[in-house]
Amino acid sequence: MVKSILKRSGFSKCRYVFTGYQLETGEIASFFIELDILNPAVSPETVQSNLCTVAAVSDPSLYASAASTPAAVPSYFVIRAGMYGSGGCRFESFNPTGLLTVSKKELRLSCGSCTFGYTESAGSVSDPVAGTMSWNLRMEKNTDRVPVTLQRDVKWNVVGMRTVFSGSVTVNGAEWIVKPSLSNGYSDLLWGKNYPEPFFHLSGSRLQSLISGKLLENSSFAVQGVCAGTAAVFADFETDDRVQRVSYVQKREKVRFNCTTVDSNVHWTVSAENKNFLLDIDVYCDAAQMMLRKYELPFASTAELHVLGGGAGIGEIKLYRRGRKNLELIEYAKLEHAFCEYGSIDTAP
Repeated sequence: MVKSILKRSGFSKCRYVFTGYQLETGEIASFFIELDILNPAVSPETVQSNLCTVAAVSDPSLYASAASTPAAVPSYFVIRAGMYGSGGCRFESFNPTGLLTVSKKELRLSCGSCTFGYTESAGSVSDPVAGTMSWNLRMEKNTDRVPVTLQRDVKWNVVGMRTVFSGSVTVNGAEWIVKPSLSNGYSDLLWGKNYPEPFFHLSGSRLQSLISGKLLENSSFAVQGVCAGTAAVFADFETDDRVQRVSYVQKREKVRFNCTTVDSNVHWTVSAENKNFLLDIDVYCDAAQMMLRKYELPFASTAELHVLGGGAGIGEIKLYRRGRKNLELIEYAKLEHAFCEYGSIDTAP
């Protein structure tokens, strides 16, 4: 994706999700950092957008509002960062794509002091209302998968289904430590002509076996969809002698998924099957711990993708091996600190 990112039409998304804690209080919080690029070749010198305001642009003199001309195609990159939770906050900075530099050799994207790389990320983003968030992170991606095509013009690359982060994050003066053993990290790339809709995502790497009681340090999973009824599912489960890898990139009859509201919780379910395995995932997240984010669509439109997301998902995951006449339970684990998202397109003006 990095090699052609400044030539591609449509959207490109690079994101990191991880957990940190405060030394003074011991409080734990989940964080996200995203780099989103829309139609970079259309307007490389100015921010052209129907969504953002001039206050959200890093340099107001580089803002060219598209709101008065809805036929205009949006073109910019935006750095999004924030902290999930009941006291969560979000920071956004919109910039012209001409300010973005690409290092193909090092697989790194940079703008000023902000860098998004394969093994490190650092930067700072300020918002006139929310304040400032800065970060300095190292990362080790222990589990990756080859890119998959969700539909003809949307691709997903899980570059770190289990990403080990280390470093620190500072939110409005408060420092949070990101410790490798507690980072619960995830990273991926998503790109295409338009966002998947409905938008469905689950991932996690904090799993504890309900069979053995052990923390499954080499186990993780990720689910992404939905494009024309298609979702992709990846999972790694450690056993006594190896890591069992399972993949599902199937039509809806093979991967069943749902997202509903139950009391004050949002509930995700996934059931994926092939001739060898059956995988069931059941995740809840307290709606009060989640955050609504809005994404501008890559084509000329006032419609937006609204995504509700959080990093405090809890639940269970089961993996079965298919036999001739029955199912053999390979692993049954509880999960914590799962990354959960669900979204749909809002066409209201």
